[in-house]
Amino acid sequence: LTAGWRRGGWDLATIACRARASTGDEDDESQEEDTETEREAATTDDEDVNSAEDQSDEDQSQSDDGNKTEVLDELDDLFALLAQQRRGETLFAQEMQKPDEDIDLAKAAMYVAMHRRPDEARVADAVEELDQLAAELEKTLPPPEDRFPLRTLKAISRYMFDTLEFKGNAEEFYDPRNSCLDEVLARRTGIPITLSLVYMELAKRVGVPMVGVNLPAHFMIRPVVEDMEVLVDCFNDGELKFVEDVEDMLRKFYTMGDADKLTIDRSFFTDNSVKPRAFLTRLLTNLKQIYFNDDEFGAALQIVAYQSHCAPDDKVALFNRRDGGICLFLMQRYEEALEELTGFVSDAEVEGVWEGNDTSKAQIVQMIDHAKTQVARESVKRSVEGALGQSDSMLVESDDDEDAAAK
Repeated sequence: LTAGWRRGGWDLATIACRARASTGDEDDESQEEDTETEREAATTDDEDVNSAEDQSDEDQSQSDDGNKTEVLDELDDLFALLAQQRRGETLFAQEMQKPDEDIDLAKAAMYVAMHRRPDEARVADAVEELDQLAAELEKTLPPPEDRFPLRTLKAISRYMFDTLEFKGNAEEFYDPRNSCLDEVLARRTGIPITLSLVYMELAKRVGVPMVGVNLPAHFMIRPVVEDMEVLVDCFNDGELKFVEDVEDMLRKFYTMGDADKLTIDRSFFTDNSVKPRAFLTRLLTNLKQIYFNDDEFGAALQIVAYQSHCAPDDKVALFNRRDGGICLFLMQRYEEALEELTGFVSDAEVEGVWEGNDTSKAQIVQMIDHAKTQVARESVKRSVEGALGQSDSMLVESDDDEDAAAK
């Protein structure tokens, strides 16, 4: 049971049904043995034989009880582990119920990290470590009244990337640990968005509020300072860049020629809101894609559950439902997949998301058709197994009656 759940192939209902079936079968066997013992005791006068059979039945019953206890103990441990892992999602959901300005981004990121290491104490540990690092940073800065934003940013970058030796993990970019704040703090390495989070938390504590800039393929941050159009590239040692520098970087990323023009919409400089839900959606999307690529569909489904609590708009929520349906389909949980995918298709028609996207629609419809076939087959299989089980039970009862009559 535990192995089946860890593979991500069984949901709670399946585990519970299998556990009940396992312990229930043992109860049936025990009852049949008790009945057989009573019949033998009533039809024989051999007390020695009866005594031996009674002792054998008692030993078998004790063995069955021991096996049953082991199964139930293992099931209890399994549910305890699941509850512990779900705790992170529960805390995350509670955090997402707050107004944007009240959401604690560091705590929310740590609740996400609990999907890998479900220890709630690590949340407080991470926040405490950020406080301590910021306190050390504060000692290196001049008094608040003598600080200039640009010099402060440079000081933060030196402290974080030279003194503390944080760095971008280009070699293992798609390691899920890079998306978990506690492990980024412990290993001093991460991806643009998690390194940016550490930088933002340090800067906030020394009086420089920062906001995220959701650039394509590369997350950056900027200070909320009037007339200061500069960005911080935390994946490249906290380098300070102007928009023109970022445009050149993105042009190279997309392998565009020198003559090709790439212009970034500068309107984000006028928006000073933090947008925690958009930040966390990007963090979770990274994790979800990593787990998809590694065929860890159970883990991807966990991230889908997290993402359902922080979708910044209806369209993101809609496509997150699609991703959940695909996870369930790939895990061969066809009934659940059918419900999610058909719901997605129905809502997508209303929202008009299929325009120019016929290929994607055809793929989803193909999954739905396959899921319907599998659900139908499973239904037939259960019916046949039920009929055969009932037939076997009747045959056993018939054999018992014949044996009793013969005796």
